[in-house]
Amino acid sequence: MKSNSPKALSLSDRLDFLFKDSILYGGASALGKAFALITFPIFTRYFSTNDYGILDYFLVLPSFLTVLIIFGQDAAVARYFYEYEDSENKSKVISQSFVFQILIIILIIPILWINAGWFSKYLIEYENTEDLFKLVILQLPFAIIINFSSNLLKWTFQRKLFLTLTLGFTVARAIIIIFSISFFDVSIINILEINLYVSILFSLIGYFSIKHWISDYFNFDKIIPMLKYGIPFGIIFTMGAFSPIIERTLTLNYLGSSQLAHYAVGVKITMIITLATNAFQTAWGPFFLSLFKESKSYETYNLVLKLFTIVICILVCTTAAFSSFLIKILATNKYQEAQIIVFPLALAVGIKSISWITEIGISLSKKSFLAIYVYLSNFIVLIFSIIILTPKFGLLGIGFSVLFSQIASGIISSYLGQLFYPIDWDYKSALSIIVTTFSFGFLAYYGGFVYSKQLEMVFYLITIIITANVSWIYALTSSDKVQIYNLYDKYKKRLPFNSTL
Repeated sequence: MKSNSPKALSLSDRLDFLFKDSILYGGASALGKAFALITFPIFTRYFSTNDYGILDYFLVLPSFLTVLIIFGQDAAVARYFYEYEDSENKSKVISQSFVFQILIIILIIPILWINAGWFSKYLIEYENTEDLFKLVILQLPFAIIINFSSNLLKWTFQRKLFLTLTLGFTVARAIIIIFSISFFDVSIINILEINLYVSILFSLIGYFSIKHWISDYFNFDKIIPMLKYGIPFGIIFTMGAFSPIIERTLTLNYLGSSQLAHYAVGVKITMIITLATNAFQTAWGPFFLSLFKESKSYETYNLVLKLFTIVICILVCTTAAFSSFLIKILATNKYQEAQIIVFPLALAVGIKSISWITEIGISLSKKSFLAIYVYLSNFIVLIFSIIILTPKFGLLGIGFSVLFSQIASGIISSYLGQLFYPIDWDYKSALSIIVTTFSFGFLAYYGGFVYSKQLEMVFYLITIIITANVSWIYALTSSDKVQIYNLYDKYKKRLPFNSTL
């Protein structure tokens, strides 16, 4: 009988297990987010650079407000849902959290609506800022229901319904937007209206998918411990969701809406890496938690760390090498200026994803509040870096500010994780890969300014070759290489043709 846990597997089989989970579960989640890349080239071609910058801001804002309102309750429900074995208590946990979130949104929406004009002053300057903000407000209750429903469907392993809700929402929105832009004169307000209507439809689908879990037993006896558990996560998730808003707001204030659009394009290009890292993160959590009690779990963790670092560093350089081509295809040549921030933003995504591995001591120590310091350091470094670098270096300053903030938080998260739950990490090997990529990648990046963009691509490809060789010769041990060969042999045997020819 095939094991549903990696515990009893060999090291190479564990790698196979993690890879397949990343593809199956992480890939399914990433696929939904990937549909944003469908509307991205449509928006950049249809709207002016100024209007696209404004649109991107108001597409990101609902995500931040949703996280702020939920404030860690999704993490709390997940934790307490698995605390109980009987369906009655599970139903109480779900029902009480759902009703509590609905009550919060009922309380908050009138306050936001009445004071929309005042709040709009602290957003971005645009002729219809208040109207756009009101459309964002109207979207919030439906976003809350969709988020709650999709999480519950994931926790109860209702995969078909989960995919219908998450993937269906994204696909439906993309199709309607593409149709509307193709046949009608569409404004930014119309795009937000489409988001609202699609959110209403899929919130109803989501609610009726989980309705059987909602009971009428509402004494809130379980909500207090869930609130206590969820508050640290609320702070963490809010700070994490606030960073994109801050980045865009400061970019707009320092550089204007046109440069904001270029920044948004740079972020979308690095989304290629984000999709891959998010797929890994989805599988990584259950994987490392299922192994941590084993005496030699660090061997698996270290091999995953080194292999993941190699793959991500190569992906960073590949994305940077072809950034001009990707911008031309997905945006247009009018956004080519965005190319200057692709490398720092891509490297920032890479550093962040690698730290997900080295910071697992925070989760294993059960000291979730430590993550607050991590996000706080990220936030502080980001703000001060933007204030210092942007006036002098413009858009380039924004890109490197994001990179420096991720480096700072990555170092602090790894340090805190190791301090409170020591693991025998092979930091030297992982750092050799990262430093090689950063050093030679930066030379390639600089070469693009001094010489030409064509030579820059060549320099990045050379960086990939150097990184791969340094990784194989210095970072990977002979034991690591044996496991890689074993994994290669397993996949070779699965090929439907004779690969030995």
